[in-house]
Amino acid sequence: MGLLNIIQCIVILHLCTFVTSAVVPSPDIIVPALSFPSEIQTLSTSINLTSFSSSNALPPDPFIYPVPNRSVTVQFSNYRRGIPKSTFGDCLASALGEMYPWLQDHPNAPIGQTQLRYTCGHTMRIEFVLIPDPQMTWEMWLYTLTGIKDFLKTYQYVELRFQAWESGAEVGQGRISRI
Repeated sequence: MGLLNIIQCIVILHLCTFVTSAVVPSPDIIVPALSFPSEIQTLSTSINLTSFSSSNALPPDPFIYPVPNRSVTVQFSNYRRGIPKSTFGDCLASALGEMYPWLQDHPNAPIGQTQLRYTCGHTMRIEFVLIPDPQMTWEMWLYTLTGIKDFLKTYQYVELRFQAWESGAEVGQGRISRI
């Protein structure tokens, strides 16, 4: 199994342990500590995967969210249909798995791709897409994910568009949509 698959499994394990407190890791399994910012563990364990959507009303469209204690701001717009939390959780786990090696060794390296695309779900499939600007780093993407997770958790798990800003300059944009 490749390193990326192992990391994805670890992140998914973190997501699963949140669903039921009865899951206890076996002492025979050694899971490496996630040492780059605690946001990875916070992101992977803070999603409640048991219900479809929040009862909170959506904020104004567009809505600007400054990620707490970070220089990243995320603007949300074009709210649409609901999406399952668990499916978003799967896409989040894929994104974290892809970024983890970069965060460990080169957090300030530009993403260097024209697009990151995560497709998840079985009954209802969603696509989570980031189109980074050339200056967007893996660390900026992590903090953007933090903002997206905060928004969805606070309001509703819905299709939407987002723009990421670092210190006032746009560094990327994307969407979460059903397919």
